[in-house]
Amino acid sequence: MNETPIPDTRYSRLPGVLWFLAALAGGFGLGYMRSAVIVPDDAAATIANLHSSEFLYRLAMASTLVSQVLMVFFVIELFRIFQPVNRRLVMIMMVSFVLSAAFAAINTINYYAAILVLNQAEFLRGFTTEQITSLSYFLMRIANGPGQGVIELFWPSAYATFGLLIIRSRALPPLFGYLLLIAAAGFTINLVDKYLFPWFYPLRFTQAAQITAALTILPTMLWFLIRGVRRAEC
Repeated sequence: MNETPIPDTRYSRLPGVLWFLAALAGGFGLGYMRSAVIVPDDAAATIANLHSSEFLYRLAMASTLVSQVLMVFFVIELFRIFQPVNRRLVMIMMVSFVLSAAFAAINTINYYAAILVLNQAEFLRGFTTEQITSLSYFLMRIANGPGQGVIELFWPSAYATFGLLIIRSRALPPLFGYLLLIAAAGFTINLVDKYLFPWFYPLRFTQAAQITAALTILPTMLWFLIRGVRRAEC
């Protein structure tokens, strides 16, 4: 005798908790590096900042790594929720988020290498103090510049598919899906300016993308965290 399956109407806040913690840890890691360590075009000041608070520098690296692990588990939860809606969109979203997390973890090696250089490992004894400083600063700028750009390369596809899945599902109001599409568009415009027109107000475009992301992604995150979300139906 075949039984009619009972729809899963239970609401889960686990995805919201994972997403919020990942954003909190990642935000601290990136924010600390950019606001308290790296000084544009000033290697000496940057290295001085690192030496003055090396523990916080290491904590920022650890927070970044923890953030990416949490994002992977968050994406697994999204797969469980949205898999009935459109498997292709779910796979694109998963691959995009996971690749972004993977490159973020790899990019952290540059920050770690900067400390390794400053500690003057055995194989660097032939370098002068000025060369050590310049190399360490170069590694941090690579991590914060091109390295961060590669991470953001996957954000448009991740948030665009995420938004489409929300719109097509009954898991939460479609408004949040449209907000994520706006966020994806902001990330795309910023990437185009960053890679193709780097002389055209790159800082302004980056700030605009960050503000757009805050106004569009944060409400969706809070809904996941406070209201919860249930498994989507076909």
